[in-house]
Amino acid sequence: MASQLTKKTACVIGGTGFVASLLVKLLLEKGYAVNTTVRDPGNQKKVAHLIALQNLGDLNIFGADLTDEESFNAPIAGCELVFHVATPVNFASEDPENDMIKPAIQGVHNVLKACSKAKTVKRVILTSSAAALSINKLNGTGLIMDEKNWTDVEFLTSEKPPTWGYPASKTLAEKAAWKFAEENNIDLITVIPSLMTGPSLTLDIPSSVHLSMSLITGAKPARSLESKICVILFVFFYLFKLTDNWPFYGFFNKLQGMNS
Repeated sequence: MASQLTKKTACVIGGTGFVASLLVKLLLEKGYAVNTTVRDPGNQKKVAHLIALQNLGDLNIFGADLTDEESFNAPIAGCELVFHVATPVNFASEDPENDMIKPAIQGVHNVLKACSKAKTVKRVILTSSAAALSINKLNGTGLIMDEKNWTDVEFLTSEKPPTWGYPASKTLAEKAAWKFAEENNIDLITVIPSLMTGPSLTLDIPSSVHLSMSLITGAKPARSLESKICVILFVFFYLFKLTDNWPFYGFFNKLQGMNS
């Protein structure tokens, strides 16, 4: 009873995703109680891996939608940590403004509003993207991007290069998150991964894994991916160093056994 009362609770927004589902697993193995959100809890194909993870510990699955403000109140209530890992992705969209950009910004606002209401959240970790800082009209080699850099949204919206809606959505959503956090005294951290690869718990193979595999298969995207792959081990290293000071060797051992 005592251990249950002192157990920390974390919320992972978007539990059906590649990164989020692995994060749920690691949190449970670390002893956290976990709430996670999915758009459709009744979709067995999408939530089967989460149901299986309930054998590891206290995992509750909530239905929530990025565009529904009230849907995040229940899963975030009582949580100390919130990981916002969900984002709308539709690279084939003919209307990125409404399919990706607006719901991404609205989702950030809705999650952070729920965090503010909860009064228990000590830190919010937002997974942003290298796409939020690296796309611009700068030329030359040896360019270094840091916290001062942002993707040039004006360039994206005027030139509309392929899949422009995704980097625009990630850039504007992260900016919106920082603005809301500063105005509402929320402890926010953003993580900037590039292309993600590694073991997956989901039934569907993540699109980023397909892309990274092109380095082996020789498919066309390989040339542009050589310097952009971010092995999922290092993303989780940073996620947990930002929250619980989990030692590096602990990540490595956990991830070695991820497929067992």
